[in-house]
Amino acid sequence: MFLFNTDKSPIIYVIQAFGLAVVIASFVGWSITLVTVLPDEGPSIELSVVDIIGSIIIGPFIESVLMIPFMWLLSTFIDRVIIIALLNAALWSFIHSLSYPLWGVFTFSSFVIFTISYQVWRDISTKLAFSIMFVIHALLNLFVVLVMSL
Repeated sequence: MFLFNTDKSPIIYVIQAFGLAVVIASFVGWSITLVTVLPDEGPSIELSVVDIIGSIIIGPFIESVLMIPFMWLLSTFIDRVIIIALLNAALWSFIHSLSYPLWGVFTFSSFVIFTISYQVWRDISTKLAFSIMFVIHALLNLFVVLVMSL
């Protein structure tokens, strides 16, 4: 799978990973609407400029910074990228579900993608790995903000 391959340009990687995250999150969201009515709770669709900047830039940056120590801790005990990705995603899904319960379900696969991207690019450059993880996350949040504003 391309997520584990760093042979391509980082820009192409980001575009592909972002696309995969959008497809999976959209499918999960659609699937959930088939079995239940989404509650009215959730992030406000009336976002201010500060909310938008926070959602697209500040939030993904802070979360990306905070994910790294947990990934490092996991990697001291576990050497499999996918297991670390699943455990990290579980933690961040839980954290997101504290605000809005279904948010954890929607975000799980995205955090798997963010975590894999960081881990596979880290061997090339930790700065590049961080940048790739952050940009994928920021683009996905931009997509969510745009969809929510429709």
